[in-house]
Amino acid sequence: MLVLGGAAVATAAFAGISPAANAGVSHQSCVSAADATYRHTFDGPGGTAVITAVKPLCAGEAQDFSLVSYTAPKKTYATPQFVYDAVTGRIDADHGSVALEVRVPGCFTQVDTVFGASVLNEITGPETQYGDAKLGSPSGIGSRSSGGRAWYNGGEGGCSPKPAVTFGSDCTGTLTIRMANAATAGVWMRSSCWTASGSGSVPVSPPRAPPRPGRP
Repeated sequence: MLVLGGAAVATAAFAGISPAANAGVSHQSCVSAADATYRHTFDGPGGTAVITAVKPLCAGEAQDFSLVSYTAPKKTYATPQFVYDAVTGRIDADHGSVALEVRVPGCFTQVDTVFGASVLNEITGPETQYGDAKLGSPSGIGSRSSGGRAWYNGGEGGCSPKPAVTFGSDCTGTLTIRMANAATAGVWMRSSCWTASGSGSVPVSPPRAPPRPGRP
């Protein structure tokens, strides 16, 4: 997965633009991905965004969009943040609109809608931010979509893991121990194990919903 860096939001590759082979040819009824503008609606607490092209994209042109939710240390913007759920969709000549939906943690959170398919797994400071790639930004590529700020900070309560352990036996002398992180957990947890042969630890995420298509 590519990591998005700071304010480097102007290049076609970063923005998720796929230009057509015949880019530069004039079309009256369609536009290139580089020239396209969009409208969007956004519900941060609900974890949804719908993006629609103002004019249809020409054949072979495409633009990716991503919706990402994070756990956060407080209700207003603060770091570090860690990805909780993410989905990417695409607008092209055959799909003039895309509906995105993510799960939002039941704790302090940030939800971002951005141009491109590059998702940050962690936001730790100015060097790891989406910058003007966020839809509804006052400048940069994000300003090409109208509909207000498509990002949200909010939620209630600190984010914490919800560990659960169950034990099972098949009557053969083997004991099975299952470690889980409940769906209501706001963050990953790390479980440690000790055996006769040594010890170790593994990260355990909250259960995730089945993958959702990025297109309606």
